[in-house]
Amino acid sequence: MPGRSGRVNCNICWSEDGRYHLAKEKYFGIGASFVYFECSSCGCLQLVDQPADVRAFYPDDYYSFEKLPPPVPLPDGLRRWMFARRNEAQLLGRSGVWRWIARWRPRPDFESFVSLFANTSIRSLRARILDVGCGNGRLLRALAAAGFENLVGVDAYLPKDVEFGSRLRILATSISHFSSENLFDLIMFHHSLEHMPEHEAILGRVVSLLKPGGTCLVRIPIAGSELWRDYYTDWVGLDAPRHLLLHTPESLKILARRCGLDIYMTRYDSSAFNYYASEFYRRGLTLHDDERRRMRDPASVFSPAEMAAFVDRAERANADRRADQAAFYLCRTQRA
Repeated sequence: MPGRSGRVNCNICWSEDGRYHLAKEKYFGIGASFVYFECSSCGCLQLVDQPADVRAFYPDDYYSFEKLPPPVPLPDGLRRWMFARRNEAQLLGRSGVWRWIARWRPRPDFESFVSLFANTSIRSLRARILDVGCGNGRLLRALAAAGFENLVGVDAYLPKDVEFGSRLRILATSISHFSSENLFDLIMFHHSLEHMPEHEAILGRVVSLLKPGGTCLVRIPIAGSELWRDYYTDWVGLDAPRHLLLHTPESLKILARRCGLDIYMTRYDSSAFNYYASEFYRRGLTLHDDERRRMRDPASVFSPAEMAAFVDRAERANADRRADQAAFYLCRTQRA
């Protein structure tokens, strides 16, 4: 089942050994079928033949393009300065009186960002941050509301650029838009790299755009994981045909090293969603609810006890490092 292109070589380690899987589009229930090659050597999964018009599989109600309000305006003058200092202390671990103030009056909605920056070199709200494949910019808008001043997002599937003042720009383009004159402290791929072809070229561009000591954060589904083995083509992380190449930790390590990057930390971060969404597919349900034009509500299918079991399974899988998604923190190697 090698597809139209004939013999398949792994895009990462170039092995010809592997097996094929026939997967259907299940998010919207379009029904088209696609062939994936699973490499026997490095384990990565790759779409054999990309659709001629992949944009057709990203309609306006795809979750990452959901319309959002503009970022909340920051206060002016002294209040803005105090707001920024408190947030730096909470998000970036700054010491002194502001750390005490942050503990006394924390912003609960910022807590999810603490782990994002805990293992990077970012120590200021003035850090330059690039989010590649940002969709509607949900994360960037939240960071803008926290006071970050130099935020850029790119997504090739957006219809047009969006400007939110001097703090935040979202561009309808790709990472190739930037030259080595535009360096960043942090370059992020939040479940976007798997949607892109030519991973070697992309990570090569990352190396040229990172400041010395900068971090590249790659959050991706993990091929070869326990959920993949349990559900195979019903695994929500496969997301045919939008996911073009899904890495194992080993295949990402091979590719990163070839591009001049090292993985210095990995955090597994699966959630109940990965479990109940895969179960949707196994039961013949789409993830998208056509009637409500939004993602299907799991409470309409599963009992509270079943949902609690999904949460427990995700937490145990993360703790045991066998979960089906993770955040990989990369830095430039000495020779890069």
